[in-house]
Amino acid sequence: MRARRGVQHRLGCGGKLSDRILDVMPESPLARQVSARREKQDAATERTLLSSVTHSTGRWRAPRNRSTQTNRLVRWRHHVSTMTDQQILEIVANVPSWWHSIDLGHDIVTPGVKTLETLQANLAAMRLPPLAGKSVLDIGAWDGFFSFASEQLGAERVVALDHYVWSMDLVAQVHHFHECHTKGLKAPQWENVPNVWRPEELPGKRGFDAAHRALGSRVESRVEDFMANDLDALGQFDVVLYLGVLYHMKNPLEALERLARVTREVAVIETTAVAVPGFEHLSLCEFYESDELNADPTNWWGPNLTGLGGMCRAAGFSRVKTLVGPGDLRGLPAGQPHRFRAIVHAWK
Repeated sequence: MRARRGVQHRLGCGGKLSDRILDVMPESPLARQVSARREKQDAATERTLLSSVTHSTGRWRAPRNRSTQTNRLVRWRHHVSTMTDQQILEIVANVPSWWHSIDLGHDIVTPGVKTLETLQANLAAMRLPPLAGKSVLDIGAWDGFFSFASEQLGAERVVALDHYVWSMDLVAQVHHFHECHTKGLKAPQWENVPNVWRPEELPGKRGFDAAHRALGSRVESRVEDFMANDLDALGQFDVVLYLGVLYHMKNPLEALERLARVTREVAVIETTAVAVPGFEHLSLCEFYESDELNADPTNWWGPNLTGLGGMCRAAGFSRVKTLVGPGDLRGLPAGQPHRFRAIVHAWK
């Protein structure tokens, strides 16, 4: 892959709050603690993702350079982009917080906390159905990597829906989180922190808007709380992306019921999950009372695969297929919870 030009100084924005400390406050004591843990986590995540992208032989094969899909994305971008390199660099630099690394063409990639390589591996692991002529809804779109990827893969209509992240000042959130940590306090629910929660201004949407403009995208954006909006007005979509959202829901079954209502064909669900060796046959959910998961008070539930499948079917999906599971649990003590990131397809 060719060298990429972009903004050299990285400012983080989202995902694990502790990870974003590395980008906003790299010299803090907490950042040093996180850095050591992150190296181990990144290696484990990479192994899981690579093992999930399989052929019928069960072996994963890396593409020679870029995959066919990735080449299609590049051609689409170069066809529609009308901005100069300098204009793109300027709008990227004016966004203080990036979570997604998005290839904007012109060898420019936004400086997201999640690397382009990781996001491309995530996209491959999802094994999306052919999107040509389809409608796609991306719930919890953030900076829009998966929304724009869906458009570039041929979707006829793509809607990016978010409210929570787009309503936050993400740099202020990180600073408040660090202040709480240094004082030995737990981080609050962010809608209760006035300098962080600013839904009238939508500071967290700046990354999406910048990438949308740079790409010349036709993706529609909707600023709505998916748990409270009018689903009849939103309508149904052939493919719905529900990525990194479920474990933030206080009422996950209700969330999946609403997800089923807007899904015409398949929902792609990516979530924190838990595996308990010896108890895989039981439907289980781990409850996070406060900030037990990644020091983030907005995380509430982590289901096991049996529980996730059961909730999906109870919510109105007919069948569920696991794409990414916990990996090999042999050697782990029976009854010892193991957290991982799961990806499933829930079909209507």
